[in-house]
Amino acid sequence: NGKVAAAEAPAAASATQPAGVATDAHIKPAEDRHCTDIFFLILYFIGWIVFLIVTLVGVADGIPSKLFKPRDYQGAYCGVSENWNNGPDHSDYPSQAYTMNVSASVDSVAKQLMCSEATSTVLMGASSPLNAAQQENYACACCLTPCASCVSSYDFGKGGDITDENVLSSTVTQKMSSLTLFTDDGVSLFNPASAMGDFGTSIWNQATQYFYKACVKDCKTDYSALTPTGADSRDYIYKPSADNPLRIPWDLLYKSNDAAVGKITNVLRNEFKFKALPKSLCPYNEAYCVPFPGVTFSKLPGDYCGFELTGKVKDAVGEIATSALKSLGGESFSNMADESFGTMMGDFEKSIDSFIITALLSFVIGLVFLIILRFSIGFCVWMAILLTFVLFLVGGGIAFVRSGQCEGAGLFDSGQQVAVAVTVAGSSAVKNAVSGITHSEAMKENGDGTDYRGVQERTRSGRKCKAWSLAGPKYWPGLKDSAHLEENFCRNPIIAGSTNKAPTIWCFTEDPSTKWELCSPIGVILPECANGYAVAGESSRTALKVFAGLMWAFAGIWIMLIVCCCTKIRLAIGLNKVAAEFLSHKPYVVLVPITQALMGVIWSLLWALSACFLLSQVPDGYVPKEAFATYAEAYGTADDPGKCTNSAP
Repeated sequence: NGKVAAAEAPAAASATQPAGVATDAHIKPAEDRHCTDIFFLILYFIGWIVFLIVTLVGVADGIPSKLFKPRDYQGAYCGVSENWNNGPDHSDYPSQAYTMNVSASVDSVAKQLMCSEATSTVLMGASSPLNAAQQENYACACCLTPCASCVSSYDFGKGGDITDENVLSSTVTQKMSSLTLFTDDGVSLFNPASAMGDFGTSIWNQATQYFYKACVKDCKTDYSALTPTGADSRDYIYKPSADNPLRIPWDLLYKSNDAAVGKITNVLRNEFKFKALPKSLCPYNEAYCVPFPGVTFSKLPGDYCGFELTGKVKDAVGEIATSALKSLGGESFSNMADESFGTMMGDFEKSIDSFIITALLSFVIGLVFLIILRFSIGFCVWMAILLTFVLFLVGGGIAFVRSGQCEGAGLFDSGQQVAVAVTVAGSSAVKNAVSGITHSEAMKENGDGTDYRGVQERTRSGRKCKAWSLAGPKYWPGLKDSAHLEENFCRNPIIAGSTNKAPTIWCFTEDPSTKWELCSPIGVILPECANGYAVAGESSRTALKVFAGLMWAFAGIWIMLIVCCCTKIRLAIGLNKVAAEFLSHKPYVVLVPITQALMGVIWSLLWALSACFLLSQVPDGYVPKEAFATYAEAYGTADDPGKCTNSAP
């Protein structure tokens, strides 16, 4: 039958082909086929042999648990007796929980106490215990006057800038009671109506700022251990760090016997004392063992502890808010994690079961997707085209904002400043076009703005400026009479006798929560950053701007391509619909991806097992153990690696 079919094939072909068109009657599998891949098979087997040898070496020295064991704030492994460089013995402390970062948690309260008018009047007055230089440093530390380290006056939160000593001491005492007392299980800290305002509910998206990672016995926070007797009793007394400009006035007030500041002194001495967990539960200095009121923990896989709230706090804020706060806290630490190939493999090692289930579910979902694709291919394609255009625009915008982001400023805040600058520039252009009057926004490049005579009346965050004719703070006598302070336009006046000077133009604002804030001339979209940029290096920032321009150019090109190729896109959609229907006519084809998926899962598991052993072996002496004089010497700079970072991996 095969010979007959082969003999009939030319005749059938010639009957259906136009005259003069050649046909090939021998289109069939080659009968003399033989192997031509011997060389590549040899290379393949050699690769496998090398892979097995390297894996065996890794099995001999590697400890995969290092890839997923939790670590504390100083990098020591929890549950490990011998940590790197003769580190602490944490064999009795296997779980990673979180304790309060006292400095960050009390920062706003301490500044309200030290910088409110009730205190600043004394410290900036004629009988101040501070000398002239210390007063200058204090005024700058509190942002009482514009200076290089400030962009606006402080927002003290609930209670604001307090002028009366009695009210100030009472307010600070109430706030500190929420942080230091555990009698109500933290309810007052999480109650927006309390003295702390929304502090307890607003810290969670910045949890890394307010919590330390600590190795502990288990994930239970035993508040009853805060009142031990004898040798286990531990207290931590807060004071600003030695390099904090507020440390000198803090110490002077702490030791003062002056009746004029007696109540402030009593607050400093009595309200900034914290109870710390005993060393049997927390093996660190007491500064790192202060529990956070209202916060407990639940056991998570891998000896990690997850955030929980006490029962009373849950009742006060509700289940929905509780879930949201816990989620934000966990995400904050997840985003902070120093992700490397090793940590990724550790995560994979802990979740192999999830990987297998996910692989199988992905295959099932893929099959379902093919079926749904028949009915939704058009919507999916056009939506993908639209989202690609949006991503080009958004990506360019983020890169542009990032290129001018100042050190310490958030990306969202920088984006808001750019939006404000663009809006103000646009509205000003419209006003000038209507009135026919153009105002000069000239300012010396890299200058401090003392020569600026423009008409900017909005701060960088968009706040409306207050007229200079209105009275300023009483320790700025005669400021409203200074020259060139016109209407409510931003300026940079120099206060007589003061060494503090703003880095650029500024103004008083109409917002009671922000007394003053820096401005940018109209038309300046990305202002200069006096304290440096988040992206170090002018070349890197220029590259970001170029990238932003390319993204916006690609967005325009993308739209033009879509318009030109619209017909072909519709044709491609039709072809995909036909391909989706093919599966219903040839169901046995499903066996091919099933086999491929199974082999892929097995190979991934074997490769991951080998990688876990290889990545977890670190020879002794690979990383230097000695101390270094500077951070730059140890970690390196933007251009040169340090002694601890000059090798890979």
